[in-house]
Formats: sequence, C-alpha cells, structure tokens
Amino acid sequence: MITMSDSMKKVASDRKKQQPKEAIQGHATVEQFALSKIELSIYVTIYIFFIVYGSYNVFQTSKENEHQLNLQEPTWKVLNRNKDVSNHEWQFYRGWFPKFAPFFISHVVLSKVYDWIFPAKNKLYFYMIHSLLAISTIYGVFQLALMLIYALAHYLISTYTVSKTLVWVVNLMSIATLNYSPFTDYMMTWIPHRRQYYLYNFSVAMLLIKFLSFSLEQCDQRYNKKPAFSLTEMISYAFYLPLLVLGPHITFHQFHTECNEPKRGITKKEYFNHAVTFLRLLFWAIFMEVFLHFMYINAISEVYSLMDNVPLWSLATIGFWQGQSFQMKYVVYFGLPSIMARLDQFHPPEKGPVCISTVYKYSRMWRNFDRGLHLMIKRHIYVPLGGSRHGIWWLLLASGASFLYIGFWHGGIQYIFFWIMINFVSVGLESIGGIITSKAAYTKFKADHLNCEAWHHIESLCIMPVFMMSAFAIFYFFNGMATGDIFVKRLLTGYPLVVVLLSFYCSIQTCKALEARSTKKKTG
Repeated sequence: MITMSDSMKKVASDRKKQQPKEAIQGHATVEQFALSKIELSIYVTIYIFFIVYGSYNVFQTSKENEHQLNLQEPTWKVLNRNKDVSNHEWQFYRGWFPKFAPFFISHVVLSKVYDWIFPAKNKLYFYMIHSLLAISTIYGVFQLALMLIYALAHYLISTYTVSKTLVWVVNLMSIATLNYSPFTDYMMTWIPHRRQYYLYNFSVAMLLIKFLSFSLEQCDQRYNKKPAFSLTEMISYAFYLPLLVLGPHITFHQFHTECNEPKRGITKKEYFNHAVTFLRLLFWAIFMEVFLHFMYINAISEVYSLMDNVPLWSLATIGFWQGQSFQMKYVVYFGLPSIMARLDQFHPPEKGPVCISTVYKYSRMWRNFDRGLHLMIKRHIYVPLGGSRHGIWWLLLASGASFLYIGFWHGGIQYIFFWIMINFVSVGLESIGGIITSKAAYTKFKADHLNCEAWHHIESLCIMPVFMMSAFAIFYFFNGMATGDIFVKRLLTGYPLVVVLLSFYCSIQTCKALEARSTKKKTG
C-alpha cells in the first residue's frame, strides 16, 4: 500500500524556522520527550496489558468458535492446529509464489552472467526479454498481449501528443477497465479461472501506475525537445520481473537514471547483508504462517454474527492484529523483490513498511508504509499541483487529488473511498495543526505560558481524535463497510468511553517515546 513520515525533532531555538507541514509528505515536528520515566512506564504498562490480555481473548475466541470459521486442516503437523485461510491476499500470493520462484532465480543467475559477459552495458534488453518470457509462461500469451496493449496506448499518447491531460485520461480509463462492469465481466469470460483473473488484474494495476510514471516523464522529455524514451525502455521498466507483481514501486526517472549509471561490483559485505535480510524475511514469513494457526482474526471478521457477539477485548485486539499482520505481509512482499532489485543495482526504498503500532500520526503512515508509492504520487501528482508551496488551499487540493487517485487505483469502491476520505481529513487536520504551531505568535505563547511537559500532554490530547479517526478508518479498509461499522459501533458504545480514550492515549504516549528514542539514535 501508501506511505508518509514525520520529520524528526527540532531543538527549541529552531522552532521559528519551521516550514508549513505537507499533507501528503507528512512533515511534523517531534518535541523533546518530556515525560518522567515513572509516568511513561505507567502508559507503556497499560498499553502492553491491553495488547496481551486482548490477544489472550482472541486466542480463546478462536478456539471456541472454530466450527463457525473458514479454516484449513493442519498443514504443519508440529503445530496441530487448523489454519485461518481467510487472509486472502496472503493465501493468494503464497499459492502463486512457486510459479514465480524459478523465474526469480533465473533472473538473478542470468543477470549475473550477463554482467560477467557484458560488464559495461546496461541490461534493458535482458530485463525485457526475460520478463516477457516469464509473463507469457505464467500468465499466458493472451494476457501478456492485453498488458502490451495498455503499454502501447500509453506510449503512443505520451510520445506523439505530448499531452499530460490525455495521458491522465488514458490512465484513468485503463484503471476503470479493472474496476467496473462491463469490462470486468468481459475479462472474466476471457480469463475464466478466478485465481488467474485476479493475478492478471492485480498485475495490470501495478503496471498502470508505472505506465503513468513513464508517460508523464515522456511528455516532459518531448516538451523540452529532448530525445524520446524508447518503447524498449518503457517495457523494461514496467515489466521488470522482480518488481512486477508486488512492488515496491520505483519511478521511471529512478529506473532510467540507475540503468545508465556506471556499474560497480557488489561487495562481499553487500552479499552478506542481502543474505541476512533474506533470512529475516524468511523468519517473518514463517511467523506469519504460525500466527495464522493460532489467531483466527480474519476468519472471525468474516462472520458478521460472530463479530456482533465476540467479547469487546477480542474485537479491539482483532483490529490491532489485523494492522500488525498487514504490515508483516508487506515486509515480506516488498523485501524479497527489493533484494533482487538491489542485486541489479537498483535502489528501491531501503526501509520496509513502518510498524503500524508505532504510528500515531497518519501522515507518517502514508509516507512510510508504501514508501515507493508515496514517492511516485509525490513526484507525479502532489508536487505538480503545488504541494505546500502556495498555501493551505493548494496543499489540500494536491493532497485531495493524490488521495482520490490512490482510492481509484485501489478499486474505486465505496469502502475504499470512505477510508480515503477519512484519511484525507485526518492528514489535512494534521497539516493545518502543523501550520498553526509553526507561527511566531503561537511559538511565543507556548514559550511564555507552557512548559515542555504541559505541551506534551496538550499535543497528545489534540492528536487523539485524529488518531482515533484514522485508526477506525483502517477497519473499513481491511474489512469493508459492514464489518467496519460493527467495529466502530461496538468499540464506541460497548466500552465505557474512558477505557477507549485511555487505550488510545497510552498508545500515543508509547509511540511518541519510541519515536523520541529513534530520533536520539539517529542524532547520536
């Protein structure tokens, strides 16, 4: 998915130099952490208690309701537990991985052989030929032909009309063919196997955002009277096998630049680091599999009658673990392709998705979860529309356009746009708050009337409603409208309000402490 982050803390003397915050970039300021160790320990203890006790309740609820759930017979005899197979995305890509694995291996091996034989040449033709052969084998020639039609349409429009408006029209229409009838109905008749259709659909969605990146760069290239990029460059970039299905995204500008840079050898230390990263990803993949044998969070959330009646502790912690498992998946999804891309000396985002339980400002989530998509959206939508350079209204316009595109690209259905709308409001409020706190008058008032600890609590209380709104929105993204409504209604009306507020407040304080600790490490 999509990503943003906070700027790190500023010392008091720098406060007057702060710039307005950016909604889609998510700049924010982290104050000197002001709580005493005793007070912080209380918050952290309460937060951990909520998670541990809630996890125990989810485990018990999973055991007691196995007969109602979509489970699979034990696949690992040593665990002797049925498995939750309702995490459909994980099951889907896990099922397809054996088909891709031989081509991933051949890509890495043949790429190194190519470097050995032709050390001074870029590998565009190798990337293109190997990727197209792999796609024709896995997807079939018919589906590859359909993908190439999308590619050709974008290439011709951007190269011969030099119109960004037409590029956007073609791109949005192309996305619509993946989301809406009658296009989806036709495609399901042409690709009758559902798993194959979904793989095609998801892959074309990934391709379309790369076609957009290429086409907008091509328009700039042609407008500036520079040589046009070739169709070979477009196909090599968009169909580049390691990043084809899951990402992470890189812009065409980055791909083109790094393709044409002088190549250097990869050191033994870098190979060692890649091996360590691979083992870490393997650990998280195994952890995810084990987790699904004990915590049936996805299967429970698909049974409405059960969601209406599970204990509130279980309900709240199901939401927590849905976020954590989503992040675990994407650590693996982004991590393995990134290793292969780095072996080709590309540089996808170095860090994986930010841990959801350490985020209290969702501007940071948008920037730091799917970092590649964030950079793509920032380069092609947010900055061209003005970003934060022309005041709050242009900032909100650029953010709104960015969020709308993300929602349409994610499927363009009701619960997706509902999730997008709430996040737009949340990030917009964070941005407005950031602009207010950067004003000289506010800084003077704060210095004259508030000590560091008082400001820390006031800021946390101001953030809490926005944090709650964003956290509730994610329930809709994971589960759809009906289950999302159950989550929000039961959590807000089932618990005493003070318990809900306390849990969110302790979460914010824990996240702020972790953020301050991370800042301290970076600044030495």
